[in-house]
Amino acid sequence: MSAIRFPHARLRQASEALAATLGFGQPADQVLEVYFKTHRGMGARDRRECAAVVYGALRHRRRLEHALDAAGIADHGASALIGAWSRLEGGWDAATLAAAGWEHDAFALHAIDPATLPFATRWSLPDWLAERLQAQYGAEADALAAALLEQAPVDLRANALRTTREALAEKLRAVDIESTPTAQAGAGLRLIKRATLSGLPEFKRGLFELQDEGSQLIGELLAPTGGERVLDLCAGAGGKSLHLAALMGDRGTVWACDVDPRRLGRAKLRITRSGATCIATRELSGLDDGWLAEQRGTFDAVLVDAPCSGSGTLRRNPDLKWRPCGLAGLVATQQRLLETALALAKPGGRVVYATCSLLGEENEAVVEACGVAPEATLELAPHRDGCDGFYAARIKA
Repeated sequence: MSAIRFPHARLRQASEALAATLGFGQPADQVLEVYFKTHRGMGARDRRECAAVVYGALRHRRRLEHALDAAGIADHGASALIGAWSRLEGGWDAATLAAAGWEHDAFALHAIDPATLPFATRWSLPDWLAERLQAQYGAEADALAAALLEQAPVDLRANALRTTREALAEKLRAVDIESTPTAQAGAGLRLIKRATLSGLPEFKRGLFELQDEGSQLIGELLAPTGGERVLDLCAGAGGKSLHLAALMGDRGTVWACDVDPRRLGRAKLRITRSGATCIATRELSGLDDGWLAEQRGTFDAVLVDAPCSGSGTLRRNPDLKWRPCGLAGLVATQQRLLETALALAKPGGRVVYATCSLLGEENEAVVEACGVAPEATLELAPHRDGCDGFYAARIKA
């Protein structure tokens, strides 16, 4: 971080952005997007550096708070956290931090050996999540927690309706973006080095979507075929619906449904860019929506990408660690969603229940509570598989 230009400005900007994030009104990526739009004088490098510091402070928040306490600094606000991260994780020496105008005693901050800290503090986790990971993963818990502190890789899914994975890799290489095929997902590429992609002609022409390898494997588990009638019950911004359409060769129908009109609006833009014509979108009022009642028993395949704790995505969404989770409420919703999906599928049809959670109570326990036995399951974790954490179960209706 010592190479950052005008560190006093970066400290202030990152503190302002983190303060907005810690309000938990929106996800961190959306907060930063708004912040950068209202600070148009920041160049591309400025934005990258600011985002890196904010995400770093979010990832390491609990350990940073411990270091602040050890230095006799009771303030755990945004500016204090940004300064602590810059000093202890970002490479600033105490003199640089002091010269940048940090309001606390930079020379009192010292690194603490993580091995001496309790599990939750060492890996910057809230107690409720730390306890569950230790209980569920046992000897693997440290490796998993360490992986959750890393920065997630950038994975792409080549849009089979417009290109191939090999052709996309060549196009990216032509603009000095190197990639390697994902180990498990058939259409995926993983970037060797992070790069800005949204301005590329290949992105604007719909040749690829940003999608974690684990997320891509969920669509493959549902395995839709051309001509089928498929429901994406919690489609959100449409990433998995787009993949399903590509797997189907744009033949048949994919109904992308969600209760959030803003997310469906983003899905419509992505659908247009992808060139898929088999996707229809529908806003739902809830699981009691009249349209859903009319569709009972009519779908060949149903995907339930259920709302969850997001614990498998903490590498890219570290702010989730510090948001209220409401786990019991999530589990109740998950069970109801799976029951609804089973009723919507044809007899003999396929249902995939999926979450981006690492917790058994959101995963296997939900399937068991619904009284069904999966014919296939998928369990992914970043320390083992190098992708986000996901669970998915394919069930015969």
